[in-house]
Amino acid sequence: MPLSCDDRLDILEVAARYCRALDRGDPEGLEAVFTEDAVWESSARGQRRGRAAIVDEFRARAAQAHTRKHWTSNPVIEGDGDHASLTLDLLVLHLDDGDVRPGTSGVYEDRLRRDEAGWRIAYRKITVDGQRAGFRGVPAQPAGKDATR
Repeated sequence: MPLSCDDRLDILEVAARYCRALDRGDPEGLEAVFTEDAVWESSARGQRRGRAAIVDEFRARAAQAHTRKHWTSNPVIEGDGDHASLTLDLLVLHLDDGDVRPGTSGVYEDRLRRDEAGWRIAYRKITVDGQRAGFRGVPAQPAGKDATR
């Protein structure tokens, strides 16, 4: 059965709740968007397996909450039944000392699964663009380079 309009809206809401949880430092909100066996993979930060490991990754970076704003656009949703894929373009803005400056850009590629609680992310792949958003003064960061080291 093809995805309904309600399914598509619910899937977009899952993506929005992920971004809000990151930006607000809300681990419970983040936990709610992933399946128990989820995989989160980033070209900049490696891979985490399982909802608990994913949430722990973001708890470790809690100090960054409220200093970043995640924006997504250009959603493409495909799927049927209880499985779907979602691709989104990503832009992260940095909010430092009252100043807003561009940060990382990239792509989210998701596989979602519907369970008794609704749609959740089962797999998220984040590909960071080869250089930051392309603004002067912001150094390039090659895709695949671990930004934490």
